[in-house]
Amino acid sequence: MKHLENYGVQALSTEELKSTDGGWIWPIIGGAIIYEIITDWGNFKAGLFGEPPVDQC
Repeated sequence: MKHLENYGVQALSTEELKSTDGGWIWPIIGGAIIYEIITDWGNFKAGLFGEPPVDQC
């Protein structure tokens, strides 16, 4: 820490790092994407292989 203080730089706390890096928004967006893929797995898999959408009746 003394080495950083020589240059006028201070370490950031965990709270400051979260606010600087975008906080919790990216994990929330990632979770929503994963949820949508899992709930519509048939159509997602069909799209990966270039097939038409699965009819969900």
